[in-house]
Amino acid sequence: MLRPDELNLLARMLAEQTGNVLEASRAYVAEQRVTELAQTLGLRESELLTRLARDPNGPLAQRLCHALLNGETSFFRDVHAFRFLRDFALPALVARRRTDKRLRIWSAACSTGQEPYSVLMLLLAHFPECQDWDVSVLATDLSEERLAEARASRFSHHQVNRGLPAGYLIDYFQEVDERWAPKQLLRERVRFERLNLIDAWTVVPPIDLVLLRNILIYFDLETRRDVLEKTHRVLAPDGYLILGATESTFNLHDGFAHASSAGGCFARIPSLLDRRHAPPSH
Repeated sequence: MLRPDELNLLARMLAEQTGNVLEASRAYVAEQRVTELAQTLGLRESELLTRLARDPNGPLAQRLCHALLNGETSFFRDVHAFRFLRDFALPALVARRRTDKRLRIWSAACSTGQEPYSVLMLLLAHFPECQDWDVSVLATDLSEERLAEARASRFSHHQVNRGLPAGYLIDYFQEVDERWAPKQLLRERVRFERLNLIDAWTVVPPIDLVLLRNILIYFDLETRRDVLEKTHRVLAPDGYLILGATESTFNLHDGFAHASSAGGCFARIPSLLDRRHAPPSH
């Protein structure tokens, strides 16, 4: 069992490198990750912790911090969010973008890649006209290990059986070496990049739809506000933000309004600056 000073060391490392808060209730997760990493490296836990204390910002510390993050994901995770996308957000965006035929989506903290592919499949299945559009999905994550899996995009039978409808599997995937790979019409539209949400968002272009699900709950108050402010800046004035079902912008940022009775679904409220730069109405 980790001593209080050792847990404090891990908590400081995690906060400084990722902005995440290590709650006392997740101490058991920290213990598991330390044990797993020590075993992988062939070290005693005490030796690993000594190395971390000597270099709390080095590669080893970064590797452990990434392991401490929750990377849980699956295809079409949380039916309420995808129902909101299918029935409200995507129809509205497609209608508004029919002139430009251009749509930009961002899946933040994409883990191993199921979420960006889920959104893209939903769009193409229900709005086939978008197959001829300029549609791109930016998928970002902090962990290089998870991004490597996402870029490879080879999903096991277990992974595709977790939430992926059989019809979508047939239409959008092909079997490769006993795993399932997205077909070209998906792969060519998804770009995976590393991004730490507490750093500058240099890889994020103007976006129409942001999925920032189950991330804010791990940040402290000021980091939540900062992330929402940066989200508001990159999101189109008529864009949508999807958070986790239990997450909200309430008392954190006044630039978003509830867009559905389902939890976590928000529309961006245009700011005065947006209105000043808007083209004149006729």
